Amino acid sequence: MKIKNFLLTCVLLGFTAACGYYTNVPSQYHIVQAADSPLTAEVAYAFNGAAYSYTVKNPKLMLEGEPGSIGLTFDKMTIEYLPESVAQRLPPVTILTTFRLGTSHFRDASGNLIKGTGLGEIPVISSKVATFGSSQLDTLPQISSRITLEGLDDAGFPAMLTFGIPINFVKAESK
Repeated sequence: MKIKNFLLTCVLLGFTAACGYYTNVPSQYHIVQAADSPLTAEVAYAFNGAAYSYTVKNPKLMLEGEPGSIGLTFDKMTIEYLPESVAQRLPPVTILTTFRLGTSHFRDASGNLIKGTGLGEIPVISSKVATFGSSQLDTLPQISSRITLEGLDDAGFPAMLTFGIPINFVKAESK
């Protein structure tokens, strides 16, 4: 009995030691507010008679790893537009991308945990979306997008994150 308990303890300690710094496998992460960009997209239109120009503000996504988590890389982004009536005119778009979230297990000289982060722009507004919005300003000033990021974490486990981004269509102030 003692030998069996000893072997079981050795096996458990071996598994724990094999993880090393990494305690969260598969990768654990969450969305945080980027300092300079809310998770909202905007198209601002300036009209001059029948002609118009527009400026685009695509949002930035910031991810932060949980303490002890391994990193991950998203390599595919799918953008779907909602509601369903909009989806008929703006079909889903798939983009090959590289969005990297670093590991969250290193410490600085003071012993404080350095959390892995990833920051990237989410290109929800294309020229098709901007053209669609110019004709919808008075009837549909906001639509939504559903973003799905797919990839692998550093251990090879699949990772997926789905979230929504509102898209606002606004008339720019006349100067």
